[in-house]
Amino acid sequence: MITLIPKVKGADVISQFCPIALINNFAKFPAKGFANHLLPVAHRVISPYQSAFIKGRFILDGILSLHEIVHDLHARRAKAVILKLDFEKAYDSVSWSFLKQVLLAKGFYGAYVHRIMQLVSGGHTVVSVNGFVSNFFANGRGLRQGDPASPVLFNFVADAFSCMLSRAARCGHIAPVISHLLPEGVSHLQYADDTIILVELDDTCIANLKFIMLCFEAVSCLKITFAKSEVLVTGVEEAEALRVARLLNCSLGSFPYKYLGLPISPGVLHAKDFAPAVAKVGNRVLPWRGRYNTNAGKVALINSCLSSLPMFLMGFYLLTDGVHAGFDKHRGAFYWNSADNKRKYRLVKWQLMCRPKNRGGLGIINTQVMNLCLLIKWWWKILTSGSDSLWLSILKAKYFPHSNPLFATARRGSQFWKSLVKVRPIFLEDVKFNVGNGTAVRFWLDWWSGDAPLAESFPVLFSYCPNPGISITEVAANNWDLAFRRALSPEELEDWQSLYALFPVLSETADSVVWPHSASGRFSVKSLYSRLIGGTPSSRFSCVWKSKVPPKIKSFLCKLFVVACRLLTRLKSAMGLALNSVIYVGPWRTLITFFSIACWPSWCGVVLDRGFRSLGIPPLSPIFEP
Repeated sequence: MITLIPKVKGADVISQFCPIALINNFAKFPAKGFANHLLPVAHRVISPYQSAFIKGRFILDGILSLHEIVHDLHARRAKAVILKLDFEKAYDSVSWSFLKQVLLAKGFYGAYVHRIMQLVSGGHTVVSVNGFVSNFFANGRGLRQGDPASPVLFNFVADAFSCMLSRAARCGHIAPVISHLLPEGVSHLQYADDTIILVELDDTCIANLKFIMLCFEAVSCLKITFAKSEVLVTGVEEAEALRVARLLNCSLGSFPYKYLGLPISPGVLHAKDFAPAVAKVGNRVLPWRGRYNTNAGKVALINSCLSSLPMFLMGFYLLTDGVHAGFDKHRGAFYWNSADNKRKYRLVKWQLMCRPKNRGGLGIINTQVMNLCLLIKWWWKILTSGSDSLWLSILKAKYFPHSNPLFATARRGSQFWKSLVKVRPIFLEDVKFNVGNGTAVRFWLDWWSGDAPLAESFPVLFSYCPNPGISITEVAANNWDLAFRRALSPEELEDWQSLYALFPVLSETADSVVWPHSASGRFSVKSLYSRLIGGTPSSRFSCVWKSKVPPKIKSFLCKLFVVACRLLTRLKSAMGLALNSVIYVGPWRTLITFFSIACWPSWCGVVLDRGFRSLGIPPLSPIFEP
């Protein structure tokens, strides 16, 4: 059974639909087994230019590689061609015989390949349109979308194109870009069927490239739609760029260019460039703005939908305060406004509502803090990823070819790299180093011993040090002589002896990092977010959220307590009341008494009294009895 999913709004042509094969559960079991067998070896036999459906590779890896390449081309004013290919019905057009030859060429046993081809090839399909079912017909080619093994098998097909381009680059038929950074340069980037080709601007090179693409079309049965493909040309005038586009029969694109959902530009993207992301959050709100939802339901929708929309963008760019304010504007309007879109008085600040539930908030995601956490995760990846990563090789060649990445500067860096350098101090405050050879660890400023960096543990000795950023290796090479500016007093000599006892024993192994805020020692966004969000955990709020009452009552009680505390603070400043006499239930009783006189006593009293009873709080005054 095939289901057609529209790819564009208002689709009315068959080419605007994406066919999805509905496979029964019995067929998925062997497919999942083959997928589990292929995935562990895929990263070894598939080129590093492919970043889709391979363990240890992520979608942002290819985006980062393209971003840094575009920035380098623009900085050098290099003449280059960036071609984004569009394959027509890529999964549905794969030749089975070509897939078999690719798997055999990769070194898989013939019997194993035969089993895979039995799973992929053959079969019969029926099409159902508005309840009318066609006759069954035999399949001739293609991979079933929805099959667990299809993504990794398509990667092998796409890798054949990657091998053709790499071989052509080694033979000199095409000239890859950034050959001054990487010995072999970069001729292409892939994410499944999304292929970006990057070559130097030369007519012979373009002719050879078109010949390679036509050859791949012939052997794989994949068809490149040049009318939908797009080309960008750097370092030339617009007339020359149009000429190149005509040679390739493609449309001419411009920067910022959207690749895999993110805008890519050689320059700095400003708030107006991120306006579509803010508008996307606002447009998602409109169909269900506050209709038939309680406050607790709104919080769930905000976190699952509205807050998740900009996550992909925040994982790559450090957004400005104005962009985050746009996100908060739409999320706050959805929470506070009524069904008729009338503005309501906002009882609690939005930043307070974004705190975790046990810290007096509603658990709404703070996008500014999350933006920092997602970018800081890149530092952990830089320090722990293998050297075979393409994106890491590009960063190392550009920004720290002969030094440690933690010492690199943001000078002449891309927008992404400057964002990483901005958030690096936050990362260094929380990460701990395991000293090996000591070359990557700063003696005073990094945390490698005790509970804090030595600059904080021994501030007086640190103030006498002439070189605060000295590494442990440099200190050891100087026979552990720190060359203080002056002689030490007797009290300072005691500190020096305590410091001397901490000197590590160096080895030949490389330094490593550990994340002390998680049990596994590995970095997690959740642990860093909890540290940066602010607020102090309180058992009062924990009792509220653990109580056996409906979620909407929990949300109401939490806001009620916060408003009560604010009311007591204002009463103290206005009337000179002493807050020391207020016991645990004091804030509750203060606001409840106000509500009982000025608001809706019967409804409020019944709800609050039941809520307090579930929390173990003594019954309130008889005015609240139903």
